[in-house]
Amino acid sequence: MNTLLPALITAFILGLSASTHCVVMCGGIATALSAKNKAKQKGAKLRLLSFHVGRIICYGFLGITAGVGVQISAQLLDQQTDFYHTLSAVLRLLAALLLLLTALYLANINHAIKHVEKIFSPIWKIISPHTIRFMAMNTSLDAIKLGFLWGFLPCGMIYTAIIWALSQQHSMWAGSLMLAFGLGTSPSLLLMQSFHLQVTKYLQQNMAKYLMAFILFIMSIGSSIPAIEYLIATDEVHHHEHH
Repeated sequence: MNTLLPALITAFILGLSASTHCVVMCGGIATALSAKNKAKQKGAKLRLLSFHVGRIICYGFLGITAGVGVQISAQLLDQQTDFYHTLSAVLRLLAALLLLLTALYLANINHAIKHVEKIFSPIWKIISPHTIRFMAMNTSLDAIKLGFLWGFLPCGMIYTAIIWALSQQHSMWAGSLMLAFGLGTSPSLLLMQSFHLQVTKYLQQNMAKYLMAFILFIMSIGSSIPAIEYLIATDEVHHHEHH
């Protein structure tokens, strides 16, 4: 738990930093609900909540799937623990790099993290046509289904969180990280209709962005150090074995 807690905090802050971006992506959902006639407005808040529940469920599903994928990969290779830990270290380094790029993006120093969205955009092209049938969100179940599909929306920070989850050594840990990320995106989205401007204005303030960027920067460094130490130690062991 002591190892997982910092990762959960990092995932939550990553989600919080992504929330203003998510407001732009998901804002149309709230607008569509608020634009319904009075008969449809009854239960609109519940459907909006259901939409975000579906989205967070999707993040948890992606995290668990990523964790299971890593575990299966290790088992297929005769459970070679050296490979498993090396893979985990490499993924942790990649996650640390993406966290660093996210920190630079929040600090408005570098926007390279946006290129990650282009890499995964083909996935959204496959999924997006299926959102049409649920777009009306006539029921809470439809809203949950739409939210789940919306979780695949190409966002650099979402995929940073997924890589972060991949670096974990347990599928439930990976799922927990993605759930923490989803919860981090929720404050401004769940308060969108009533306090959207206030929340967004606060999160877009330079001081708040710099604070989140600093925390993500520290976590990226803290995460990379053990991975680098493991890879160096493994390389030294292999070097001595060859001699």
